[in-house]
Amino acid sequence: MLASPNQIKAGRALISWSADDLAKRVGVQKTMISAIETGRSNGSI
Repeated sequence: MLASPNQIKAGRALISWSADDLAKRVGVQKTMISAIETGRSNGSI
């Protein structure tokens, strides 16, 4: 089961990471994190 966009955003906030922090750690662009968190992308490649 994948995390929902809201769960991703909440988890990121819980550990005080910006979208840029998460993007750098997982190796994607910040725009991809934003797209996932707003439901515009499901994150698959």
